[in-house]
Amino acid sequence: MGKTIATIVFAVLLTGVVAWLVWQGREQAVQMGRLEQTARANAQAVKDQQEWAGNVDKALEGWRIQRDAQDKKTADLRKQLEAARHDDKTFSAWADSPLPDAAVRLLQSGAAR
Repeated sequence: MGKTIATIVFAVLLTGVVAWLVWQGREQAVQMGRLEQTARANAQAVKDQQEWAGNVDKALEGWRIQRDAQDKKTADLRKQLEAARHDDKTFSAWADSPLPDAAVRLLQSGAAR
């Protein structure tokens, strides 16, 4: 009788362990499903971010081209301004220069009248 009770108890314990293992397997399967879903969502998010970064790079490339063209125009205008400052034919150089003698005589004759 003792062996029969021990066998029954052992069978119940063994059944309990098997049921617990089956339950744990199902829980792990559910968790794996959640992890796979999260992994797919993360992969899609990475793909979206890469696409966004590509669009930003394209926009920045256009902006850089415009900036470089503007910088070139600014540099050219600065060169022209510097050249004009050193050019004796500029208005300021002409205005600061003394009047020729003929112009002085003409002004004096006009003032005398």
